[in-house]
Amino acid sequence: MDALRDACPAATVGVGNGTITPPPSHGPTRKALKVGKYILLKTLGKGSSSEVKLAQHSETGEHVAVKVMSKTWIQDNGMTAAVNREITLMSNLKHRNVVELKEVMNSPTSVYMVMELVKGHELYDEIVEQVMLPEPRARKYFRQIVDGIAYLHSQGVVHRDLKPENILVSSDGVIKITDFGLSAMCGRGNSHRRQRSVCGTPYYTAPEVFGGGGARSYDARRADVWSAGIVLFTMLAGQLPFEGNSAEQALDLISTQEVVCPAHFSAEARDLVARMLTKEATTRISLEGVALHPWLMGHKVRVACIVEDTGVLCVEDMGVLCVEDTGLVCVEHTGVCSAHYGSG
Repeated sequence: MDALRDACPAATVGVGNGTITPPPSHGPTRKALKVGKYILLKTLGKGSSSEVKLAQHSETGEHVAVKVMSKTWIQDNGMTAAVNREITLMSNLKHRNVVELKEVMNSPTSVYMVMELVKGHELYDEIVEQVMLPEPRARKYFRQIVDGIAYLHSQGVVHRDLKPENILVSSDGVIKITDFGLSAMCGRGNSHRRQRSVCGTPYYTAPEVFGGGGARSYDARRADVWSAGIVLFTMLAGQLPFEGNSAEQALDLISTQEVVCPAHFSAEARDLVARMLTKEATTRISLEGVALHPWLMGHKVRVACIVEDTGVLCVEDMGVLCVEDTGLVCVEHTGVCSAHYGSG
């Protein structure tokens, strides 16, 4: 499981369950640091480029997570454009399964990103603790992961670094996708722009991303599907499908080795993983196909297709008019399908 942690972990905005209280004071009272209307209380996590602090709104009492980035570090590492991009795209995102950016503030030395506080844990930690997740729980989480990714893609955003460390699980089981430091705007629908950047966490990166060394473009939406497939495999198996002894070895395995699912995987789970981890991006299952796969749908009726920009998945491109076995019903002449979530 050590390889699940990459060399560049992101600071999480997740915290443990229970009541949040400021840390106890010892000795002389220190004045709390205040940024805007937020009082910074304690550090929740640290990454290579930032730290995340617990904060409280001085008027409403609301607790939030504040990502603090040094302007000196940003400038010295040529990250100004990347940070501006992250702020811009996050400012336009609002979905149940995506961590919300509430506001951004500046001081002479730092940038402060005020984000929704998720009381819970990283998906990574749950995988480590449980070794592997039962399929019903993995299915519950993965449905939400797919819904969150679908919303991002509907907004013209590709994540490009999906992994268990960047997926939070709230105390009531709600998935929140976080850390958009490597994300990019790729356009919507037919205006989609292919990417060339070689980026992401090696163990979760699709072969087409690093295979061309940046010389060939790729569809980052399909690359997100690959990364989500690695997350699904890891939830069910408790280990990575392509691990090796180093990141370089993992990349070689991703390029050359077919995925092998453990015997305890159900037939439907094995089929979905294989389709998501198809090395040829053009024949890899689409995100819409993932949402309609029997393993993900189980015996429940799922939402199928929606109005553009809502983030709910659409089957229009699949030419589906009516799928009796899934309970999806299309409204003629509108292109909008309607269905309801089943229980469980």
